[in-house]
Amino acid sequence: MFGAPAYSWDRLFRRDMWIRQHLSFPDGLYEEVLAVHRAMLAADRIGVLRWNCVQIRRRLTQHPADAPGGTHFDVFARYEESFGLLQERTALDALAPFLFTRMIRHYLFLLNLEGCLSRAERPQFFQRASEHYRRFLPDGYERPDGREGVKFQLVASGMYSAFEAARLPQLARGFVSRGATVRGG
Repeated sequence: MFGAPAYSWDRLFRRDMWIRQHLSFPDGLYEEVLAVHRAMLAADRIGVLRWNCVQIRRRLTQHPADAPGGTHFDVFARYEESFGLLQERTALDALAPFLFTRMIRHYLFLLNLEGCLSRAERPQFFQRASEHYRRFLPDGYERPDGREGVKFQLVASGMYSAFEAARLPQLARGFVSRGATVRGG
């Protein structure tokens, strides 16, 4: 469950548990990350349905967390608090690799989401992601295989220029697929 995105709209919570645990959504963006992680750790049991009950549609040009009063850098505080919750419960150390993978996937998603971060924000966001990689890396962690594993390694390295260079083929495909014409040659 900690490996899945921490969306609040695809989960049901018992009202009495929510109130008893004093759960709430903090101000800013990505407020659901901490609330969902707190709820899952407080739950006596968790049920999973075998079918989708919700479909979400979103314009490709609109970021999913467009809300006033926050910044995309809020996501770092959410994961710091989530790892803090795990550290309070050493019996749940086995969850750390799943939460770690989810965190890095979330950061990569935001770095790759067109229009999410400004050109000026990208290097600083990447550096924060790299710091979290080193800070929360679980002992014995094995990166995912393939292309995703390469992306994880680039974040681990902290080398933003290498990360951006690795994105060039993806950017070129997007440029060509939008019908751009190349001049010269």
